[in-house]
Amino acid sequence: MNAVRSIIWALLPVVLLCSILTGCFGTGENVGSSKILLMGSVLKGVFSEAEIVVTDERSRVLWRGSSSANGDFNATFSKLDNDFVVTEVTMTASGMMQCDATICEVPLSSTVYHFGDQIPGSEMGAITLRNIKNIEELSEHSDDKDRHTQINGFTTLAVDLIDDQLNSGLSQEQYVQLANGSSRIVLTAFGLEVDKPINLFNLPLPDITKQTDLGNVDSIIAVLALINASQSLNISFLSNFSEALVRYLSVLDDDFAKSTLIDLQLVILSEALNIIESAQLDVDQAMVKQVIEQAVIRGIDFTKLAEAVDALAITKGHKPVVLASSQFWGGDITGSSNTDDWLWVSGINSQNNEWFQLDFESEFVATGFKIGFSESYSLESAAVEGSNDGVNWINLVNVDSTIAASDSLVLQRNVRYRVYLFNHQEPYSKYRFVSDPQDAVWLERFCLYEVSIPQNTQACEVSAEPVASSASSYKLGADNVVSADIESWWISDLASGVEEWIQLSYQDGFVATKVAISVHQNNAGDTPQIQASNNGELWKTIATIKSNSYPGEVIDDRLFRHFNLELDNTESFNHYRYYSNPTSFLWLEYLYFYD
Repeated sequence: MNAVRSIIWALLPVVLLCSILTGCFGTGENVGSSKILLMGSVLKGVFSEAEIVVTDERSRVLWRGSSSANGDFNATFSKLDNDFVVTEVTMTASGMMQCDATICEVPLSSTVYHFGDQIPGSEMGAITLRNIKNIEELSEHSDDKDRHTQINGFTTLAVDLIDDQLNSGLSQEQYVQLANGSSRIVLTAFGLEVDKPINLFNLPLPDITKQTDLGNVDSIIAVLALINASQSLNISFLSNFSEALVRYLSVLDDDFAKSTLIDLQLVILSEALNIIESAQLDVDQAMVKQVIEQAVIRGIDFTKLAEAVDALAITKGHKPVVLASSQFWGGDITGSSNTDDWLWVSGINSQNNEWFQLDFESEFVATGFKIGFSESYSLESAAVEGSNDGVNWINLVNVDSTIAASDSLVLQRNVRYRVYLFNHQEPYSKYRFVSDPQDAVWLERFCLYEVSIPQNTQACEVSAEPVASSASSYKLGADNVVSADIESWWISDLASGVEEWIQLSYQDGFVATKVAISVHQNNAGDTPQIQASNNGELWKTIATIKSNSYPGEVIDDRLFRHFNLELDNTESFNHYRYYSNPTSFLWLEYLYFYD
């Protein structure tokens, strides 16, 4: 067991470091030979030196690079049996965004920027833009117009609406249905009425900071360009609008979501009118201004918005419940009984604050806490905070990983333990560990105490018992095999001595004819198989996974095998699983079944 742990400790930091620094693809690198060209641009306003990641529908990274000073990029990659590609853009600290509203406010600075100013990425916080492109539009015979994709505020809102369907094996017809349906919902949410179907994914908008004369632009394009620019009034507007829209469509009577949408729609449209009247650009005001003013007067027709949800209903795609034989990374860092479990690893190289929160049944005055953290990732600008409403948080103590040996508890598995004492008298029902953005947060224990704190063990004995725990992100849970996150995994227990498996269970049975798999080539298991069942107890083997490569298989720089396996199956099942005889451990990135 100790030998196995030594192996994984030698292996994991290398893999995670690869993900943190480059995602294992250098700027402008691609997987395989260059067969497809995707030309793109970023407009929210223009993003320069932003990180660009192109993935396929199974979340495989096809290309990684960065945008130019003009927000442009050219991605080349191989066609890996996929129907569409997703382009995701993330602002970096070294990047810039050009303000294209009358003023632009950013979350990490008190500076107010004006039309045409360059905003440092380090002041913008976490902001991600996305778009989807049909792979057929990128064929060798396509012209440059078809090869081009623009990532803007509208495309991001539309993609966010169909996130759940992106890994469900969409056909060409379903892709078109979702593109048109999500576009219709977004336009309706802004109070716009359009005579014909619009696919926002394939509708590039002019940059109003460069194309100051919009007189010759189609009126609806001019309207959308102005609204896209108006979302820059406050960088948080885009994510807030998206979250409220997704929330409303999930629970159609959600008053909070409706109120948020109404407020944001009015502010954004009012800013579009401000841009028109600011004399920054030449617009056919009679037509364009009238369309926006009518949208303000009309507001959001929530009846039409609810009806538009039907456009997102697709017959294909099965959302599973995920079960696993074991989980070496448990996600619960409060327990004292099993000190062999790794516990919480946050997002990798996240642009957001990361946190882990404990909720208690009643308020109490905590005297301090015990924390165990990986020495591979230093804790900088971290703290423990208290709250009673989960909204307003009070700093209780700052945390760092600069620890003298005599000041720490037991050092084991490269994890160091330390006790911190609080100096406060206020009772709280919620406590959380929170960290500024950094490479990763890697905790093994976080235990709160209202009595004296044990100094000589790693466990959380006599600690306060929480009723719930939550985290900002989690990279190593079983659900990650069906996650859209391109760098998240499931890892089984280490050298458990028993069979290991990960199971996908569906409410309705279906005939699975293909499975898409990404598994680490050194940790695929012993005689791994794909099995099926209708009761979760009696299993039928429907495929045995070969150790040698399959047609079209790709092994990426992280040593993950990406391949599709055709299943010789004609029966309908409710449960499918990846199964292995006893092995060192299983390490899967994704597992998707298709009918």
